[in-house]
Amino acid sequence: MINTRFRPWFRRQRAFTLVEMLVVAALILILGALLFPAIQRAIQQARRHRARTEVNQIATAWRQFKNEYATFPSGITEMDANALSILRGVNDVGGQYKRKLLLLENAPGSGEWFDPWGLHYFVELDLDYDNVIDLDKGDGKTNTVYGGVAVWSKGRDNGLDDTTDDPADDINNWKQK
Repeated sequence: MINTRFRPWFRRQRAFTLVEMLVVAALILILGALLFPAIQRAIQQARRHRARTEVNQIATAWRQFKNEYATFPSGITEMDANALSILRGVNDVGGQYKRKLLLLENAPGSGEWFDPWGLHYFVELDLDYDNVIDLDKGDGKTNTVYGGVAVWSKGRDNGLDDTTDDPADDINNWKQK
């Protein structure tokens, strides 16, 4: 008679117990909970970097526009379809800018340009050409910007109302004092 109580180790069929599987699942959840905030911070940092780059591209394009045509178009307050078409050389504003230069080629082709949080970029152009822009961003204070172009995004909070707008997360093309 063969003793079945002592089988060789290679024939033993072993499975994970419920407790072992629960421990592994708990470890995976703990690691995920630790990594989630770091991933969110990295995503927000990438969005801020993208917005900062795009703000600088827009400001540079408007400066090139002024250097080329010696004037700014009036009525531009955000990077909507009209502003984007002017910088892409599609809209000559009633024949005023006949050369139709391509000043902003990395712009999206949809006709509008939104920041990473889904709103338009805001633009203020120095229409009196004194290189000073008194900028009211809606926060109750007037900011003086030196230069011909001010471009900004309201940032992550989008500045939807005065209670949630944090000017510290705004992204702009000028240096804060």
